[in-house]
Amino acid sequence: MLSSLEAGENINSSNKVGDSALSLAAAAGHKEIVLVLLSKGASVDKMNKSRETVIVQAARHGQFESLGILEPYLALGVAAENGHEDIVKLLLDRGVDADYLDHTSETDNTPLFEAADKGHKGVVRVLLDHGVSVKTFNFWNESALFVACRSNERIIAQLLIRYGAAMTLDPKAMYASSLSLHSEL
Repeated sequence: MLSSLEAGENINSSNKVGDSALSLAAAAGHKEIVLVLLSKGASVDKMNKSRETVIVQAARHGQFESLGILEPYLALGVAAENGHEDIVKLLLDRGVDADYLDHTSETDNTPLFEAADKGHKGVVRVLLDHGVSVKTFNFWNESALFVACRSNERIIAQLLIRYGAAMTLDPKAMYASSLSLHSEL
Protein backbone atom coordinates (compact mmCIF):
# COMPACT_ATOMS: atom_id res chain seq x y z
CA MET A 1 0.00 0.00 0.00
CA LEU A 2 2.70 2.50 0.96
CA SER A 3 4.64 1.76 -2.22
CA SER A 4 1.51 2.55 -4.27
CA LEU A 5 1.14 5.88 -2.46
CA GLU A 6 4.80 6.71 -2.92
CA ALA A 7 4.43 5.92 -6.64
CA GLY A 8 1.79 8.64 -6.89
CA GLU A 9 -1.40 6.59 -6.56
CA ASN A 10 -4.41 8.73 -5.59
CA ILE A 11 -5.06 8.16 -1.88
CA ASN A 12 -8.82 8.45 -2.52
CA SER A 13 -9.09 6.24 -5.61
CA SER A 14 -11.85 3.67 -5.37
CA ASN A 15 -12.94 0.30 -6.67
CA LYS A 16 -15.96 -0.42 -8.93
CA VAL A 17 -18.46 0.17 -6.13
CA GLY A 18 -16.75 3.34 -4.99
CA ASP A 19 -15.03 2.01 -1.88
CA SER A 20 -11.67 3.62 -1.10
CA ALA A 21 -8.77 1.98 0.69
CA LEU A 22 -9.81 3.88 3.82
CA SER A 23 -13.40 2.64 3.69
CA LEU A 24 -12.27 -0.96 3.19
CA ALA A 25 -9.72 -0.75 6.01
CA ALA A 26 -12.21 0.92 8.37
CA ALA A 27 -14.97 -1.60 7.60
CA ALA A 28 -12.53 -4.47 8.21
CA GLY A 29 -11.25 -2.96 11.46
CA HIS A 30 -7.63 -2.52 10.35
CA LYS A 31 -6.79 0.28 12.79
CA GLU A 32 -3.13 0.70 11.80
CA ILE A 33 -3.97 0.99 8.10
CA VAL A 34 -6.73 3.51 8.88
CA LEU A 35 -4.22 5.65 10.79
CA VAL A 36 -1.66 5.51 7.97
CA LEU A 37 -4.26 6.42 5.33
CA LEU A 38 -5.53 9.34 7.41
CA SER A 39 -1.99 10.61 7.93
CA LYS A 40 -1.56 10.57 4.15
CA GLY A 41 -4.74 12.61 3.62
CA ALA A 42 -7.43 10.01 2.88
CA SER A 43 -10.95 11.45 2.80
CA VAL A 44 -13.34 10.55 5.63
CA ASP A 45 -16.31 12.09 3.83
CA LYS A 46 -15.92 10.39 0.44
CA MET A 47 -19.04 8.41 -0.45
CA ASN A 48 -19.25 5.14 -2.34
CA LYS A 49 -21.88 4.43 -5.02
CA SER A 50 -24.37 3.47 -2.30
CA ARG A 51 -23.84 6.97 -0.85
CA GLU A 52 -22.19 5.60 2.30
CA THR A 53 -19.32 7.47 3.91
CA VAL A 54 -16.37 5.71 5.49
CA ILE A 55 -17.92 6.28 8.93
CA VAL A 56 -21.24 4.72 7.88
CA GLN A 57 -19.42 1.68 6.49
CA ALA A 58 -17.39 1.24 9.69
CA ALA A 59 -20.58 1.52 11.77
CA ARG A 60 -22.44 -0.97 9.55
CA HIS A 61 -19.66 -3.50 10.10
CA GLY A 62 -19.52 -2.86 13.85
CA GLN A 63 -15.98 -1.50 13.83
CA PHE A 64 -15.98 0.51 17.05
CA GLU A 65 -12.22 1.24 16.99
CA SER A 66 -12.40 2.51 13.41
CA LEU A 67 -15.26 4.82 14.37
CA GLY A 68 -13.27 6.16 17.30
CA ILE A 69 -10.42 7.06 14.96
CA LEU A 70 -12.54 8.48 12.14
CA GLU A 71 -15.13 10.57 13.96
CA PRO A 72 -12.82 13.37 15.18
CA TYR A 73 -11.54 13.92 11.63
CA LEU A 74 -15.04 14.44 10.29
CA ALA A 75 -15.96 16.61 13.26
CA LEU A 76 -12.92 18.84 12.60
CA GLY A 77 -14.11 19.78 9.12
CA VAL A 78 -17.67 20.44 10.29
CA ALA A 79 -16.50 22.51 13.27
CA ALA A 80 -14.13 24.59 11.13
CA GLU A 81 -16.77 25.25 8.49
CA ASN A 82 -19.26 26.41 11.11
CA GLY A 83 -16.87 28.60 13.09
CA HIS A 84 -16.64 26.53 16.26
CA GLU A 85 -13.18 27.61 17.34
CA ASP A 86 -13.34 25.85 20.71
CA ILE A 87 -14.21 22.50 19.13
CA VAL A 88 -11.49 22.86 16.48
CA LYS A 89 -8.95 23.59 19.21
CA LEU A 90 -10.19 20.71 21.37
CA LEU A 91 -9.93 18.21 18.51
CA LEU A 92 -6.46 19.39 17.53
CA ASP A 93 -5.29 19.39 21.15
CA ARG A 94 -6.60 15.83 21.51
CA GLY A 95 -4.45 14.67 18.65
CA VAL A 96 -6.37 14.94 15.41
CA ASP A 97 -3.45 14.70 13.01
CA ALA A 98 -2.45 18.11 11.64
CA ASP A 99 -1.55 16.39 8.37
CA TYR A 100 -5.25 15.77 7.86
CA LEU A 101 -5.75 19.50 7.64
CA ASP A 102 -4.04 19.49 4.26
CA HIS A 103 -6.38 16.85 2.92
CA THR A 104 -8.88 17.93 0.30
CA SER A 105 -12.39 16.61 0.68
CA GLU A 106 -15.08 15.95 -1.91
CA THR A 107 -15.51 19.74 -2.10
CA ASP A 108 -11.73 20.02 -2.52
CA ASN A 109 -11.52 22.53 0.31
CA THR A 110 -9.62 21.95 3.52
CA PRO A 111 -11.00 23.13 6.89
CA LEU A 112 -8.74 26.19 6.44
CA PHE A 113 -10.42 27.05 3.13
CA GLU A 114 -13.90 26.70 4.64
CA ALA A 115 -13.05 28.85 7.66
CA ALA A 116 -11.34 31.50 5.48
CA ASP A 117 -14.25 31.60 3.05
CA LYS A 118 -16.83 32.03 5.81
CA GLY A 119 -14.85 34.62 7.78
CA HIS A 120 -14.12 32.51 10.86
CA LYS A 121 -10.99 34.37 11.98
CA GLY A 122 -10.56 32.49 15.25
CA VAL A 123 -10.78 29.11 13.54
CA VAL A 124 -8.25 30.20 10.91
CA ARG A 125 -5.85 31.27 13.65
CA VAL A 126 -6.23 27.98 15.56
CA LEU A 127 -5.64 25.96 12.38
CA LEU A 128 -2.57 28.02 11.50
CA ASP A 129 -1.21 27.75 15.04
CA HIS A 130 -1.50 23.96 14.73
CA GLY A 131 0.58 23.90 11.57
CA VAL A 132 -1.87 23.70 8.69
CA SER A 133 -0.21 24.51 5.38
CA VAL A 134 -1.00 27.80 3.66
CA LYS A 135 0.43 26.39 0.43
CA THR A 136 -2.40 23.97 -0.39
CA PHE A 137 -4.61 24.46 -3.46
CA ASN A 138 -8.13 23.24 -4.14
CA PHE A 139 -9.53 21.75 -7.36
CA TRP A 140 -9.74 25.21 -8.94
CA ASN A 141 -6.09 25.88 -8.03
CA GLU A 142 -7.15 28.48 -5.49
CA SER A 143 -5.16 29.01 -2.30
CA ALA A 144 -6.73 29.82 1.06
CA LEU A 145 -5.45 33.37 0.53
CA PHE A 146 -7.28 33.60 -2.80
CA VAL A 147 -10.48 32.28 -1.16
CA ALA A 148 -10.19 34.84 1.67
CA CYS A 149 -9.67 37.69 -0.81
CA ARG A 150 -12.56 36.52 -2.98
CA SER A 151 -14.77 36.54 0.13
CA ASN A 152 -13.52 40.02 1.09
CA GLU A 153 -11.96 38.72 4.31
CA ARG A 154 -9.12 41.23 4.67
CA ILE A 155 -8.09 40.30 8.23
CA ILE A 156 -7.94 36.60 7.35
CA ALA A 157 -5.92 37.41 4.21
CA GLN A 158 -3.42 39.38 6.31
CA LEU A 159 -3.20 36.52 8.79
CA LEU A 160 -2.53 34.00 6.01
CA ILE A 161 0.21 36.24 4.60
CA ARG A 162 1.81 36.47 8.07
CA TYR A 163 1.89 32.68 8.14
CA GLY A 164 3.64 32.49 4.77
CA ALA A 165 0.91 32.41 2.12
CA ALA A 166 2.32 33.41 -1.27
CA MET A 167 1.01 36.72 -2.56
CA THR A 168 1.76 35.87 -6.18
CA LEU A 169 -0.22 33.55 -8.41
CA ASP A 170 0.89 31.50 -11.36
CA PRO A 171 -1.60 32.57 -14.06
CA LYS A 172 -1.44 29.15 -15.71
CA ALA A 173 -2.26 27.41 -12.44
CA MET A 174 -5.03 29.83 -11.60
CA TYR A 175 -6.88 29.23 -14.85
CA ALA A 176 -5.95 25.60 -15.51
CA SER A 177 -9.25 24.20 -14.27
CA SER A 178 -11.32 26.77 -16.14
CA LEU A 179 -9.49 26.06 -19.39
CA SER A 180 -9.90 22.33 -18.87
CA LEU A 181 -13.64 22.74 -18.28
CA HIS A 182 -13.97 25.04 -21.31
CA SER A 183 -12.26 22.50 -23.59
CA GLU A 184 -14.75 19.82 -22.47
CA LEU A 185 -17.71 22.02 -23.47
